[in-house]
Amino acid sequence: MNTPNVDAQALLAGLDLEALARLNQRLDLGALVKAAAGMSDAQLKGLTRLMSATPEKAPSLPTPNADFFGQMDTLTQVQRDFAGEVRGFMHTHVSPIMNEYWNRDEFPRHLIPELKKHDFMRRIWNEDGSRTPTPPSWKACSPWKPARWT
Repeated sequence: MNTPNVDAQALLAGLDLEALARLNQRLDLGALVKAAAGMSDAQLKGLTRLMSATPEKAPSLPTPNADFFGQMDTLTQVQRDFAGEVRGFMHTHVSPIMNEYWNRDEFPRHLIPELKKHDFMRRIWNEDGSRTPTPPSWKACSPWKPARWT
């Protein structure tokens, strides 16, 4: 068995001192060695795996499906087309700016003319506030009507 002094000499002989100096400028090597010395064998094995792992491309996430109850399946084709049109509008116009306006606690009033162009509300609601007999989409929300606070 090697003595600690011989092991340290072999370790130092294999080090790239210039690389070690550059690394020491970026982080506290003394604190890093102390932290590593206090790790369990399992923690050191995990750290070694992390250091030797080759960077991989992150797996792509699946497309989220917020239709937990399959309500879109109960819609007619016209209603599904309308829902897709609304979803496209939200993705194109609202999604890029929503966090900014939410954080400022403001409504993006510049979207009102664009909403008028699509005439979303008139296609669902009558002038007197009642719903159209066959609204293009909101049928999917009908199961939630009893839970509505009025």
